[in-house]
Amino acid sequence: MARIELAASQWLRAPYPAPEGFATTIRDALADLDARIQEALARLAPSAEVPEGDAAGALQSLLGQLRPVLAARGVRLDPFEATSAVWPVDARLARRSCMHLLREAANWTGPEGRLQLAAARSPEHQGLSLRAHAGATPRNTPERPFEESERFARTSGSRLTWEANAPLLEATLWFCEGTAR
Repeated sequence: MARIELAASQWLRAPYPAPEGFATTIRDALADLDARIQEALARLAPSAEVPEGDAAGALQSLLGQLRPVLAARGVRLDPFEATSAVWPVDARLARRSCMHLLREAANWTGPEGRLQLAAARSPEHQGLSLRAHAGATPRNTPERPFEESERFARTSGSRLTWEANAPLLEATLWFCEGTAR
């Protein structure tokens, strides 16, 4: 943010301000800020301790840490919605799954966007469901918005389903049977 303020201050003091140079400086500063936010998200993944057996509590804690980071990008992160008081899922797997889904959804979601996480259930499986509302101007709309999460699902024995209907993106990561208790 300091770089943006400095660029604005210098631009305003110039006798004949050049809008191209100002726009380039602002764009570079925003790219730098975005890179720092992505680094912060990546560092949070392994850092916080996960309470044994309390997947819903672990996700509430994680979302509490991520909320201000995403708010800096103009993205609202809603509280985690568990379907019941007990969510029988491995807390570490739930946390890692959450990080993968949120990181990729945050790349797609623009200012005024909204991310919602909830517990998902089917008769056979437990899962983590994400709804991403793009906001006013979606950032990147890739062909496969959850490529990293798909790779994670394959390696963890889980399954990812997703659907994109702009401005809404929905994904559910279904956990393998060994992760439910």
